[in-house]
Amino acid sequence: MLDFEIKSILGEKYKNGFFEKASYLSNILHKEGILVFNSFISPVGLIKIQKEAAILKPNSFKSSSEYNVYVSDYDDNFPPESPRNRIMSTTKKCIPNDL
Repeated sequence: MLDFEIKSILGEKYKNGFFEKASYLSNILHKEGILVFNSFISPVGLIKIQKEAAILKPNSFKSSSEYNVYVSDYDDNFPPESPRNRIMSTTKKCIPNDL
């Protein structure tokens, strides 16, 4: 996608002024540990993304992984039932970004 195409999928709050606040948002992320972007993708943008994904779906591949909530190695300092050692698994279809 070109720059104007990317901006065309964003919600109303995410226009040029939003991108000029990068350092401000980076500071919030560093301080708070999270950023929440409500309505980041516009309804029209979501439809565009869904159509693109449908076209690329035949080229997708399956990806599976197992990890704990901290995305870290098993920690023998905690019991097996600890959230730190509880293993979760995900399986998803991925579309290569070079298509």
